[in-house]
Amino acid sequence: MIGEEVSLGLDLVCICFGLNRKRIQTLFDSDLMRETKTHWGLFEGRDLLSTITVTPLQFGWGEAAGISGVATHPDRQKQGLASCLLKETAAQESAAGRVGSILLANEARVYEKAGYSVTDRVIDGTIMTSEPVDQAADVSDEETEQLYAEWAEADPGRMRRDETRWRAWRWLGRRYERLSQGVACCEPGLVREAVLNETLDRWPLPAGTRWVGLKSIADQMGVPLQSTRDDLLLMSKDIPGPVQLFLTDQF
Repeated sequence: MIGEEVSLGLDLVCICFGLNRKRIQTLFDSDLMRETKTHWGLFEGRDLLSTITVTPLQFGWGEAAGISGVATHPDRQKQGLASCLLKETAAQESAAGRVGSILLANEARVYEKAGYSVTDRVIDGTIMTSEPVDQAADVSDEETEQLYAEWAEADPGRMRRDETRWRAWRWLGRRYERLSQGVACCEPGLVREAVLNETLDRWPLPAGTRWVGLKSIADQMGVPLQSTRDDLLLMSKDIPGPVQLFLTDQF
């Protein structure tokens, strides 16, 4: 979709999810990744019935399609329209050279009908913490990119970041902070990204800080969680193996 059609897509997303149209337009206009995205729609005449947004995601084995913004008009739901659009979008993205597609979902049913399967879970849990300690100077941009690249390149299924994605990451005010022998991207009361070289029984963070991210990453890093709940499902189609990404890169 292009031009006015994209605007119709934003209208539909707001109708489906009860979002503020002006706020969504502001977010859309300020999105530094906007030029990399493709918008797909299923029309009946001039009426947009269902829409999907695709963001390219780079992994060690190639580029995948990140699916988001799946919305179908409330009057036309439960008619298989989203499943139809998902299948056609996957076919078009494959023809363009992308290796499969991934998405985050609240429930699996709609996406399973389109050939997707659950490969991981997003969990939300309270981190076991200790008293924060005074840390060294902030991590430089150069070291931040190096530490992330080392993490990503250790497994072909981990997402890579190009300069456009790094600009978007920084524009949102994100930065790494020292965390013992590793680093974490700390947001108020929340950690969604960390690169650690050791397993810690407790993380030196304020009490009540939560981890929100893939269970596979939490398990590998040994994030010390008091309790967790499932938040989202990571689902994929035609992907050569398990994938990992931080929720700071949510697409």
